[in-house]
Amino acid sequence: MTGITRLSSFLILVLLLLGAGPAMAQSTFIFGAQGEPVDLDPAIITDGISSRVTRQIYEGLTKYKGATTEVVPALAEKWTVSADGTVWTFTLRRNVKFHDGTPFDASAGVWNFERWRFTKHPQHENQLKAGKTFEYYEAQFGGFDDKSLITKVEAVNPTTVRITLKAPQGPFLANLAMFVFDIVSPKAVE
Repeated sequence: MTGITRLSSFLILVLLLLGAGPAMAQSTFIFGAQGEPVDLDPAIITDGISSRVTRQIYEGLTKYKGATTEVVPALAEKWTVSADGTVWTFTLRRNVKFHDGTPFDASAGVWNFERWRFTKHPQHENQLKAGKTFEYYEAQFGGFDDKSLITKVEAVNPTTVRITLKAPQGPFLANLAMFVFDIVSPKAVE
């Protein structure tokens, strides 16, 4: 096919699809993707297809602004950091619920970090038994348990989470904006 023939065929196809659009839009949404997600647990996935799907379901404390690497608030409305760069305090959005109806609060945030960090956490162990790993957590935060850069995550109150690091980490907020650190419902995972 020549370039003009291909372009003509493409334009005809687009026009046909646009003509069918209103009838289809009333009852069907069709989404084309290059494959199926491997898993819907953002903490253990490493593929682009799964990340694209999970980003439609979950959100992290921070996120990237559009297609940039600028970090903006997400589940955390704002944050502060200590002068030495080791203590991060996140103020959480209020009245947020997970898809299963349970509330998102500081305890759910802590639960997620503990699941990622501690190899003896029941939901961490379950993933390991299933042959899955928390690859991104290990890479971004130096390992699990006592090896982790993150030394403590605590619920200060229902809308405040405090994260303590062994040492400052320049990309800490950007790391949290990655899809693998999106917060999931503890109840749904359990």
